[in-house]
This record gives sequence, structure tokens and C-alpha cells, in this order.
Amino acid sequence: MRAASAAPSALRREWTSSDALGFKSWNWNQRLILEVETPQGVVTNGSVVRIEVGTTPKWAPGQGAGGMGGRVAAGEASVVEIAPGRYLFPLLDNGTEQIPYYTFFPADDKDRERQAAALETMRGIRNVPHERYPLLVTFTDIADPTTVRKVDPADLAETFGPGVSLRRVTSK
Repeated sequence: MRAASAAPSALRREWTSSDALGFKSWNWNQRLILEVETPQGVVTNGSVVRIEVGTTPKWAPGQGAGGMGGRVAAGEASVVEIAPGRYLFPLLDNGTEQIPYYTFFPADDKDRERQAAALETMRGIRNVPHERYPLLVTFTDIADPTTVRKVDPADLAETFGPGVSLRRVTSK
């Protein structure tokens, strides 16, 4: 009698698991690191963010059915102090979860499900391609959020003065 009642319970668990219904999900931690050349030497900083991505089944209602989406689930933007009181911030946005796809896999590899599964256990550090750099900003007055200014990654000297340049952005 016990075996007969256990079978429907196991079957019910299988059919209600998200993967059996067509929902798949992956998550990993990634660290985005900025290296900046300054007249005083190289300054480096980065922060870890938790990335969550997943798919929805084709049968699900809505515009995104059958697609894959992602988000930064937790974490903060890193900050690099270029000079006393002068800071550079890479912003976390809707494209942040895309950075590792373009950093760790060939450009013609579009199998995001396989890549997401690999990223859960992958270790290593790579240079982020320039076209995938995050949006960089600074504040003319760090205490006033209305003073935010976009920073050109190819010309940090325009914002921070001579001798300041972005050496590289890496993902780990």
C-alpha cells in the first residue's frame, strides 16, 4: 500500500518541477573589474554581482514565451577612485548579464542555454570586449546624484585629466 501511494507523489513532483514544464534557470556570480592607469599608478577595483537567467516554455502566454531573459539579482556597481574625491562607476543595467556570453564564448556561438549552464561552474578571467563595456559614469559632486556625467571609456583623460586611461575591463 505504501509503494502505491509513493508512486503518484514522485510523479507529481516530476511533473511540477520547473524543468519538466519547460522553465529552466541558471545563476552565477560574476566580478567585473576595472583597471585604470593614473599618473599615480594603476588603480583597480571590482564588485561581485549575482546573475540569474532563465527560459520560459513556448506554451506559456505572453510576448516572451519560449525566450530567455536575465537580470542582476544582487550586487552593487563597483567604484574606482581615480584621484581623491574623483570616482568612476560602471553601471549595472539590463545588459550586465550579457557580458560573460561575449567575454567567454566565441561571437558566433549563440547557444545561450549551453553557455548559461557552463557559466554556473566556469572559473577564469577574461578581457571584456570594448563594445561590451558597461556604461561608465562619474559625479561632479559625489553628494549630488543630479551631477552624474557619462564617461567615454576611450577617453578618461577628458573627464579626469591627463594621464588617466582605462587599461581594461575584465570579467571573472
